[in-house]
Amino acid sequence: MKPKSIILAACLVAGAVFAAGAAAETRYTRGDCSFSLWAAPSWKSKRVGGLLPGHPVSVLRQKGAWVRVQARTGLKGWIPGSFLASTRPTPAACRSGQARVKRLLRQSAQLKRAMAARGRAIGRLDDKVRELQLGHRRLVANPSNTRFLLMTLKKQQQIIDRLRAEILALKNR
Repeated sequence: MKPKSIILAACLVAGAVFAAGAAAETRYTRGDCSFSLWAAPSWKSKRVGGLLPGHPVSVLRQKGAWVRVQARTGLKGWIPGSFLASTRPTPAACRSGQARVKRLLRQSAQLKRAMAARGRAIGRLDDKVRELQLGHRRLVANPSNTRFLLMTLKKQQQIIDRLRAEILALKNR
């Protein structure tokens, strides 16, 4: 082999070893909460997965404040570098982070159920308002007894106003 070829081969081997070492850098997600992995280094990109507190990841590359990582499961994605630590968080920190995540997931499920129930209640109230408005129009279109008509119209209008106030209160919660 020629000396230039030997030097070139040595440089290539050294570069490959350096690149493999840089790609294999292990970091850990912080222990205080779980983190999402993103398809691109942007909050606006698609979420591709998530990592629990203290999860080890391999750093693949960095772009600005974002780091492309690969989890041990093979999942790859971008995460802000500030969400990573060079040392493994303590088990207590991870447990408290995982407990926080579970509590937030329970609260989220409760809120979703409450929003669905509120939506159903608003739908029922809207249906009642439409029904009363239709009855109101029918009474106005066929006035056989004026006194009865006026009393009924006033009652219906009060009910409609009360239902609208309930709907507004539910929507503003």
